[in-house]
Amino acid sequence: MAKPVNVINNFNGSQRVADTTLREGKFGAIYCNAATVFNVLTGTYAGTVTGITHAQGKWIYGIFTAVDLTSGDIDLYNL
Repeated sequence: MAKPVNVINNFNGSQRVADTTLREGKFGAIYCNAATVFNVLTGTYAGTVTGITHAQGKWIYGIFTAVDLTSGDIDLYNL
């Protein structure tokens, strides 16, 4: 049986987020399941992330400690 992508890439599980509840922890990647707008994205990453629409299928990599959506649906990968 094949290993899930979050195990292959050394992530420690993931969670699906499709609401506006603040998530805190240590995260290493975000995958947009639908068009997504972030209200809060705290951490180290390159570029502008909050307040703009990210297309379905987009990956965002960095070290994140707080994530809060304005709208959308993401997979949030734990470190």
